[in-house]
Amino acid sequence: LTGATYVYCMDEYALALLLAAVSAYLFQWSGRRQVRRRPNSRRAYLRKWITTEAVRAGGAAAGLLALTASLALYQPYFTVAAALCLLAVVRQAARGERLRAVILSGVRHLLLLVSGFVLYYGLWTIVCAAVGVEKQRLDSAALPQSGADGANQAGLWTLTRSANLNYLANLFRGNGVLGGLLAVVHVLLLALLLWRLVRLLTDRRLAMGNRILLVLLALLLPTAFCSVSVLIPGDDHALTAFAGELFYLLAAVSMEFRLRRRFGVRVRRLLAALLCLVLWQHVVSANQAYMKKDLEKNATIALASQIIGRIEAVEGYVPGETPVAFAGRLDTNPYLDRSRPAFAPLDTQVGLWHNFSATYNLGRYLTDYLNYPLLWDLEMRYAELDEVKAMPLYPAEGSVGIVRGTVVVKLSGPRSDG
Repeated sequence: LTGATYVYCMDEYALALLLAAVSAYLFQWSGRRQVRRRPNSRRAYLRKWITTEAVRAGGAAAGLLALTASLALYQPYFTVAAALCLLAVVRQAARGERLRAVILSGVRHLLLLVSGFVLYYGLWTIVCAAVGVEKQRLDSAALPQSGADGANQAGLWTLTRSANLNYLANLFRGNGVLGGLLAVVHVLLLALLLWRLVRLLTDRRLAMGNRILLVLLALLLPTAFCSVSVLIPGDDHALTAFAGELFYLLAAVSMEFRLRRRFGVRVRRLLAALLCLVLWQHVVSANQAYMKKDLEKNATIALASQIIGRIEAVEGYVPGETPVAFAGRLDTNPYLDRSRPAFAPLDTQVGLWHNFSATYNLGRYLTDYLNYPLLWDLEMRYAELDEVKAMPLYPAEGSVGIVRGTVVVKLSGPRSDG
């Protein structure tokens, strides 16, 4: 979806996602390094210990840098790193590692994540101050507003509960090529994951502390998967919610714990088959999105060529010298922005709402993409002029004409002027 809707940002988004995953890996890797065999002399042991600790510290530092760089590129992928760290702790507890070691690992991951965010925030503040840019988008973040008073805490709790319920509801909402079958797939996945958890909790070889910790971590997982809805309420959308897809990774992780009975083998095969169905749906959905964007590109080029022809047909127009203005936007033109029934399931996805690439900025499309010598007039809001209000909407006759020495193309009404 990111590649289909924001192609010009795809490299940055992909790198940010990679760095988030790398940071979680480095946090986990640096915490697992230790001296396994004691050397013959104390000096050799001390040298080995110092080397090992230096490697661990270097891995953690590299993870902090990777997380900071990921935040600098695209902040929502911080939730991906956090969810991966939580999954790593879940796996440690399920493998039967000592409770104290698992808890210390969880605390270490949390401290590293917080340190990475603080480091990014500090650098961001310094850079904004140095270049004289005001920091934006803090008003929609939940964490800076959450304080010690009961009202804010209650609001954060309500927000968390609502985010969890919405996340679970989306799992049971049928869409894509699988339709209602996707909800069945998710029901089966959740049922099998719950069964695997019960089997772990009833395994006497697993320490009681690990079992209790597993229950607590399992309760935290849904919030981790939908944490972006808690961190930036009202400003979250499909492009920021990648951590929610890690639900499927949880199913893959659960397959690591083999069960001796034949029924356990069948469960692992069923989990693999369900994940294959999900992957198939994702591949088909991605192809549909890219096909729609390709059609949008073709439609936009054809429409832009027609509009250029209408502009050049205006008497007295000189390319590059006569100013041109656009009143309104393509995405609110009732004639042009008609829906395609074949792509109706994609209409609610980010960036796939409309059927033209330049839905909100036709002037920039003509100049930056098609390299047309357009003298774009941005100084006056032409949609508010009485002469323009009397003009019909494009492509009707009279929708392109001279108004006060400027060629005006009326795309839609004044309320949608962008």
